[in-house]
Amino acid sequence: MNKKLLFMLCLLTISFAKAQLTSVALVGSGTTSGWPTGATGEVDATVMNSVDTVHWTLNNVTLLNGAVKFRGNNSWALPYNWGGPSFPTGTGVIDANGFTSVAGIYNVTFNSTTGEYNFILQVNTFPVISLIGTSSPGVAWTTDTDMATIDGINYSINRVMLIAGAIKFRQDHAWTSTTNWGGTSFPSGTGIVDGAAITVPTDGKYNVTFNRNTLAYSFSLPTVAVVGAGAGGWPTGAVGEVDAHPMTTTDGINYTITNLVLTADNAKFRANNAWTINWGATSFPNGTATLDSPDSFLCVAGTYSATFNYDSGAYSFTNNLSNSSFSSTTFKVYPNPTQNEWNFTNLNDTIENIQIIDVLGKTILTVAPKTNSIMISASELNDGIYFARISTNNSASTIKLIKN
Repeated sequence: MNKKLLFMLCLLTISFAKAQLTSVALVGSGTTSGWPTGATGEVDATVMNSVDTVHWTLNNVTLLNGAVKFRGNNSWALPYNWGGPSFPTGTGVIDANGFTSVAGIYNVTFNSTTGEYNFILQVNTFPVISLIGTSSPGVAWTTDTDMATIDGINYSINRVMLIAGAIKFRQDHAWTSTTNWGGTSFPSGTGIVDGAAITVPTDGKYNVTFNRNTLAYSFSLPTVAVVGAGAGGWPTGAVGEVDAHPMTTTDGINYTITNLVLTADNAKFRANNAWTINWGATSFPNGTATLDSPDSFLCVAGTYSATFNYDSGAYSFTNNLSNSSFSSTTFKVYPNPTQNEWNFTNLNDTIENIQIIDVLGKTILTVAPKTNSIMISASELNDGIYFARISTNNSASTIKLIKN
């Protein structure tokens, strides 16, 4: 064997050795150590154990509500990082998005050859705190909806569907005079031992917290904002930072924003002023965003009204086109809100086209009246918010409509 060939074989042997899997760790916003920062020489904190570099285990690891991945060798180098679509069990997918963890203490197993993983929730020695009542997801006052805790003091449940009604906190699924709590205020307050139930005024998916020591509680709808260079700049990560372009919601599912100024740059959606929950996509002005995706869509400069659905990820940006001829004295839509119909009139110009669009950006009706006035029936539409995109020969405008 000549020296040159021997040298090349040695290099290949060294490269192969460097590519071997020597460590696996849990990383992500769902771990207590968070995502790796990328610092030189950084070593992952939540390291798993193995005797054969195939079967990996870790016992009594604390997880938070967030995203989690497995990564090898303290690096994002492929093929040694795995995400997955499911929790607490599933099969890891190389370089996929992190799976969404549920707060708790777990024993974890992972097979780096097959990708199979399992998070086994350990026996909870803490008291159970649950929601119960006509507002809760259970059957009135007979079924509990348990909250999560990692310390037996602070309890939480995220995006639980509540309906307008009454709700209480109680401990260990039992009615005792000292371990059930009501309250007199909403959305936040201090629990009253064996007090009257808290009144939830409107349906929605709420984040709920309860402190077993102080009895402080809160009900809040998650926030969603448009963030990115195209929306004025990416968040800096400063403590207490609040996103500049929050959307509004009444139910924690459907979010809207108006008069949003975008520049020709990238943006995405994120929740609760943090990167723990965020959505990315590649299409603009409409599309379906993916949870925890690294993608961001490229905006087209303009002023927009936008909608976003937290559950489906569907979004739509509608450009607020010039409406110089749509003055209040010449153009009217009435009644608005309506139960039955909308009347559109324009004294200055012929209405060429009207599109009725729902909050997901789907066009549900298009008409071409070619007249100065038209009536459009709303009787078969579901209650909610819609948009009318109206075009004449000289201008166009987008107007919000309400059906109730």
